[in-house]
Amino acid sequence: MASTKFFMVLLAFTIGSCAQKRTVTPAFYHWKTELNINSELTAQLKEIGTEKLYIKFFDIDWNSIEKEPIPLATLYVNGKIPDFEIVPCIFITNQTFHHIKDDDNLLLAQRTGKKIKSILNKHKFKAIQEIQFDCDWSEKTQGAFFDFLQYFKNEFPEFELSSTIRLHQVKFFEKTGVPPVSRGMLMFYNMSDVSDWETQNSILDLVESKKYLKNFDNYPMQLDLVLPVYSWGVLFRNGEMIKLLPDIDESDMDRFKNMGNCRYWVEKSSYFAEQYLYENDWIRYESIYPDSLLKASHLLSDLIENPNLTVGFYHLGSHSFKNYPKKTYKDVLEVFKERKAF
Repeated sequence: MASTKFFMVLLAFTIGSCAQKRTVTPAFYHWKTELNINSELTAQLKEIGTEKLYIKFFDIDWNSIEKEPIPLATLYVNGKIPDFEIVPCIFITNQTFHHIKDDDNLLLAQRTGKKIKSILNKHKFKAIQEIQFDCDWSEKTQGAFFDFLQYFKNEFPEFELSSTIRLHQVKFFEKTGVPPVSRGMLMFYNMSDVSDWETQNSILDLVESKKYLKNFDNYPMQLDLVLPVYSWGVLFRNGEMIKLLPDIDESDMDRFKNMGNCRYWVEKSSYFAEQYLYENDWIRYESIYPDSLLKASHLLSDLIENPNLTVGFYHLGSHSFKNYPKKTYKDVLEVFKERKAF
């Protein structure tokens, strides 16, 4: 009996010593046209251990007049390049791959790579190892988008490629396909219908998300994760969604009549958030609170089987540390660190 107990203790010790915490790399997304990260923000990023910045370099959209894809909203750098690992991100609209012809897809890949390199050279970015493409492809555009990625890999083999992945693209990956890249970045936000007035919070809906938390154990590519740390107002007029009012705080809504349930009534026409609002417009305010981030982290920590996990936060701006204390980020990161490596 004594020898049996000794063996069990020894076995438990051996298993415990072999199971190590997985490596978690904190990151932020920068999704504005102007890159201007001052010393105060840099210090705050470093305090929570940030190692990577995913920076949008430009968008690509289909121009119906020119009948070709064109770059838009090219990055402008104001000040020094922040001292973090930089991952250039390119957002490509789904309609680009609806319209592009097979013969022009290679040309698009070549032009995209050249434009990325021109930005890198112009602003003297340090050596770049990874480039990320963001496209909400569909079954109809899957072939064109995946061909583009393969062309880009062939033309610019010096870069490792990653791609953003939506929840439905994991659950239904046998239909939507898996992009030919090294890693996927799971976007855990924007999961409900933002245009539906009855939606409570389109940014993060944990009840809705659980409908899609399938096939993670079968998904044939390592996934990283990006969580939301932003807020916005959804403007409605005559029952229809008009547009989004980005980067506003709950305190900004004090100028409107609070009707409860995060709904606000515009009593008087005026300008707000660079938008002219009319009397009787409505705004649904949406934000992510720290407890929701922690619940999302616990929900995902066991699903994503990645021993070297990047946890990103979308997106970096003036509100990043005003609305979310550094402790919030550290607590979220700790949830993923506590999961033993696979």
